[in-house]
Amino acid sequence: MNASQPVGLVYDDVVQESVALKGFPVFDMEQVELLRGPQGTLFGRNSPAGVMKFDSAKPGKRLEGYANLSYGRWNSVNLETAVNVPLNTDWQLRVAGIVQRQDDRVRNPLAATAGGTANLEGYNDKALRLQAAYKN
Repeated sequence: MNASQPVGLVYDDVVQESVALKGFPVFDMEQVELLRGPQGTLFGRNSPAGVMKFDSAKPGKRLEGYANLSYGRWNSVNLETAVNVPLNTDWQLRVAGIVQRQDDRVRNPLAATAGGTANLEGYNDKALRLQAAYKN
């Protein structure tokens, strides 16, 4: 699990080397960049095939927000929401979150008889991001 991947992932200028962190849900993005080729000079990491760079939406000076809800096959439900709150003229706060779930879509009755997992490919992910900014 510690093997270096050929394509680096960068979230808000932080390199994500762990395979577990690379599975983190992507939500409330301001910008996504795909940089081809070796990027060791820019990001200081071994990334011979390139970098996927994600920049999350930053807190702003306006009260605003959004919510997206979707439903699909296998009881798939995705809810993404964010709210931007200016606390005063100098401080801003942004809270964003995502909940996504899906029922198992692969059934393997043979694995269940052998003591294994009979249902596969379902997920239930939740993530929350809180950002504060000071601009004087």
